[in-house]
Amino acid sequence: MEGDILSFLLKSVYDVLPSPTNLKTWGLSESPDCKLCGRPANLEHVLRSCRTDLSDGGYRWRNDKVLSSIAEHLDQDRRAQKTVSKDPSLMSVVKAGQQVKRAKSVSGILGTASD
Repeated sequence: MEGDILSFLLKSVYDVLPSPTNLKTWGLSESPDCKLCGRPANLEHVLRSCRTDLSDGGYRWRNDKVLSSIAEHLDQDRRAQKTVSKDPSLMSVVKAGQQVKRAKSVSGILGTASD
């Protein structure tokens, strides 16, 4: 699915999606006009500026679909990352001016750092 999204994004940036205008240019269609309003249908027109589609709720429908898809993916990620630690790590409280007492376990090059 992610490859399809990337492909769509790249094609939209370079305006090579099969919009009616591009289909006419490529010789694959008879008319470059929008089927809803009759104006020339380039990518911008199809995705966000067809007045007929806007008044019929098409823009809101697409927007809601995109938001629904994003919410679904976020929810899946949230559920997958939900792990409960059985062994809570406790924070030690140190009074001002005192040093933190640390166990001397050195592991790797970062374990020897003093900062």
